[in-house]
Amino acid sequence: MSETWPHLYRLRVRSYDLDALGHANNGAYVRWLEEARVAFLEERGWSFSGARQEGALPVVARLEVDFRAEVGYPEELLIATRIGGLGRSSLRLEHEIRRASDGVLAAQAAVVLVWVDVASRRPRPLPDALRHLLQELA
Repeated sequence: MSETWPHLYRLRVRSYDLDALGHANNGAYVRWLEEARVAFLEERGWSFSGARQEGALPVVARLEVDFRAEVGYPEELLIATRIGGLGRSSLRLEHEIRRASDGVLAAQAAVVLVWVDVASRRPRPLPDALRHLLQELA
């Protein structure tokens, strides 16, 4: 972990993550990124259950993944996360996925989350407490 990548998440590629070519399916990357971003937010005191009680949850508005190198079973991966930007109701997270064995960059990704009011399904400002926690890292 470094100042430029304040969060590191480890996971192991599972056999069911593979496609017919024997490497990780692109859909697995989406799940891995979700695991990493939820861990990133939870380690800063945010939780889905707390957010639901407050009436606002994040939804994925944009997801970009650039695939750079293959990964396979049973490789261990390192997913680094950092803040790419804070908007009124949005948060942009940037990720790098690297093979733990050799540090090779497997993918680069970015996701934009928009906080949405559970009842109205309309965007709502980021919660003040979350904004405060994240501004230190932005």
